[in-house]
This record gives sequence, C-alpha cells and structure tokens, in this order.
Amino acid sequence: MTKTGSMKSLYWMLCLLAVLLVSSRAVAVTWKTDKTTGCRFQIPEGWQEYSAQWTGDCVEGLANGSGVLRSFSKGKVSELYYGRVKHGLLDVGVIETDGGYIAGRFADGKPIKDDDRNTYIQAFREGAAAARNVSEFYQHKGNAASARYYAEKAKNLDQQMD
Repeated sequence: MTKTGSMKSLYWMLCLLAVLLVSSRAVAVTWKTDKTTGCRFQIPEGWQEYSAQWTGDCVEGLANGSGVLRSFSKGKVSELYYGRVKHGLLDVGVIETDGGYIAGRFADGKPIKDDDRNTYIQAFREGAAAARNVSEFYQHKGNAASARYYAEKAKNLDQQMD
C-alpha cells in the first residue's frame, strides 16, 4: 500500500471511530420533546416507552433548572422526577415510582451510586424545591388543584429526611 493509501485508510478509520464514539454517547441518553412546549429533555432509564412532559424553565429548547418531569402511560401519570435539570440532562433530584423514591445525582438517565447521606439530603431538598416551584407555577396559572397537589408533594419530599 502506498503512503497516500495508508493515510486515506487511517483517515477513514479515525472517521469511523469518531462516529462510533458519538453514536454510543447518543444511545446512552434518551431524549423526549414536550409536545406542548417543544422543550427537550433526557428521560430517566425505563421511561423510554412513555410520553413525558416537563414543567419548568426551558432555555434554548432544553429543560433547564428546577422542575418536574412526568411520564404518562395510557394517559395517566406513571412516574415523576422532581429536581434539577441542566441543559436537558437530569442532574439531582428524586424519582417517585409506585415502589417509592429513587433519590440522588443522575448520569445518562440513571442514578449514580453514592453512599453519602448528604447526596440524598440534597436530592430530596432539590425535589421539594422543584415541587414548590411547580406549585407556584400552577397557582399563577389559576390551577388551584394542581398547585395544592404539588405543594403537598413538596411537604412529603421535605419530610423524607426527617
């Protein structure tokens, strides 16, 4: 093989490697778009088959800041994430499931294993703050029932660390 042929082969192998690296990262994060707001966000592992909705700030088309992410199955809320999202990616908060809470920091839509109690305390505080923010959002919209629901959720999340 000529030097030029070797360089072309090396070039194409590097291109293929770059594509594989980018695509493997893309597979790790599953994105959804809120059909009402157009805001995009990462969903927690296991929510792929559900539709989802973000209530919180949206910056440049991505969920950002404190808020609540809800998944729907057959038109009913099935799971909730209360917490902070950065540039569409789950950061720290609490997932509420039928079986209880999953609290902590998140990466690639999964909780990061962490035995530090302070991480759990922070997650529940972030979750409670998110629920309060969403309660205030619904209060301003004139939706008293949803405002009460999220205010009660905030109290429940606050009490988890007592």
